[in-house]
Amino acid sequence: MSRGVYSYDELAEKLHVTRSTIYRRISRLEKTNIISKRIMGIPAYPKLGLSAILIGIDIAHEDTATAVDLLVKQNDIKLVWKTYGKHNLIIAIVCEKGCEGKAIFDLRERLSKLKITGFDYSIGFSWEKVDFSPY
Repeated sequence: MSRGVYSYDELAEKLHVTRSTIYRRISRLEKTNIISKRIMGIPAYPKLGLSAILIGIDIAHEDTATAVDLLVKQNDIKLVWKTYGKHNLIIAIVCEKGCEGKAIFDLRERLSKLKITGFDYSIGFSWEKVDFSPY
């Protein structure tokens, strides 16, 4: 199970292989775009005067690619996730505390020319867990 960042030496010890084996395997995974090295921090939004808004959008299939292309270019949008289920897009926006209504309105405006049949949102104040690792 993945629980954080490990050095090459720590991975080698856990997997009972040499450090150079770990290095070669990670290099191969990076070259094939299976993994990428990133350092990510999750800020304490309330301490920064910020709010996170999660939005579920039902959008016509033919407009999905257009919506994704538009949304990934927006600095305030931190997550765009294509899904199956109640919504086919899940969006995470970060905005200044007190500006949540404007952020939601602005998003609706950006998408106003697309066929949206559902739009739900939830305003959050803290991330309790973020772990996108598969194990």
